[in-house]
Amino acid sequence: MRVGDEKWSPERSPIVFPLACIRKFGGQAVITRTSHMTGILGVSGGFKTTLLYLLADNFNRLGTSSLWWGPEWDEQEMVEMLMQRYAGVSMTAMLEDELYSYDKFVVGEARPMGQPLSAQQRDSIKGSIMQIRKWAGKMMFLNNPMMTVDEFGETIFALVQEIRPRPRVVFIDYLNMLYANGIAAHDRDGMFNTMQRLKTYCLAADIHAIVAAQTTKDASRSVDEIGNVRSLLINVAKNSRGSTGLMRVNIDVASGRIIDKPATDQDFEFSTPLGMDAGRHVHAAPFNLMLTITPEYSQL
Repeated sequence: MRVGDEKWSPERSPIVFPLACIRKFGGQAVITRTSHMTGILGVSGGFKTTLLYLLADNFNRLGTSSLWWGPEWDEQEMVEMLMQRYAGVSMTAMLEDELYSYDKFVVGEARPMGQPLSAQQRDSIKGSIMQIRKWAGKMMFLNNPMMTVDEFGETIFALVQEIRPRPRVVFIDYLNMLYANGIAAHDRDGMFNTMQRLKTYCLAADIHAIVAAQTTKDASRSVDEIGNVRSLLINVAKNSRGSTGLMRVNIDVASGRIIDKPATDQDFEFSTPLGMDAGRHVHAAPFNLMLTITPEYSQL
């Protein structure tokens, strides 16, 4: 047996799950295999994508390359959000600069809303780009928003054979859109089949899928969206080999960054986290690790 052979070495190593704030729960929250799946549930506008960005950035720092499929944002917007997180330049400022440049070089006439970035902002962006390029891991954006789950499976299987460094993680933002591309939206059984096929494809391609999904309308109504977001409540709802539980983290809304460490306040007496049954036609069965995220608001 390999466990008794000191000289045995696997062809590929397991991967460290890169969310430091939940490692105390052990199991999949610490280390996992490429062929496993992680699910992330949250309400619309509830920072699912923001959590995916944190995971992707941390994977890149660790040298774990990835693929990203998500129809809501194009490649340019992904880069702009990266600069917002690390250079501190807002997407609004970058869009105003884009409008200014378009008016100046294409139209030939400036409009009031256009505003160039300052020299300090440009220097901050350049410095951030230099640091990000030092990350050992790389991300490839899959630019096909109409992809079905079967086309997705064929694509990732081909890419892991060709790309170097080899992608070991694929992000799906989000599952409901991948499902809708191939099956009628009223077909609830189709979502379960989509999830099972997705898991089979990831197993065949030896890649870890991190899948964001929306909640039901009833679950969305349970989130009290009054005031300003002050923190996020992460519910480790399913965790193979590990324990489950709650973790509160802070978020810098202006930069779009989740602070990857436990918040000072870890009192959950009056907390109402989303459960793993909150997903819209999403079953927990195919996932090895399932996290739900619930924004917490400070009262006005």
